[in-house]
Amino acid sequence: MEREMRFYSSAARLARLTVPGQTHYRKVDLIRDAARYMGLFLSTPLPPVGSDFEVEANFIVGNIPRRIFLVWEDTGQPMEIFINGVLVSDRAQECFVWDRQNKRASLSDIIRWGTNRIGIRSVSPISRP
Repeated sequence: MEREMRFYSSAARLARLTVPGQTHYRKVDLIRDAARYMGLFLSTPLPPVGSDFEVEANFIVGNIPRRIFLVWEDTGQPMEIFINGVLVSDRAQECFVWDRQNKRASLSDIIRWGTNRIGIRSVSPISRP
């Protein structure tokens, strides 16, 4: 965690961002969002191979099409994906977007206008590209 904070603090200094009075995790989120806004994509270390992990993030929806899907890569590892607290990975259907390992789930009845939340629980793949 300390190494990651040094990385984000350096990125913040380079971009002339200040985030006083925030928790470490909040600083990381703010700096990462600001970097994305500026077209920079900062990455963090991946979880160790084979370890359980959980990630969550908010996203904002301003327009909801009649048909909307979440598409993800099936890594062959156990995975649970939640949108607004609803398990969507159990609705998965095979689809082909980028390759034959793609899965998709309809979000038409789950997604809402404004702030939404995605959560993913899985196991870090045994091998990486």
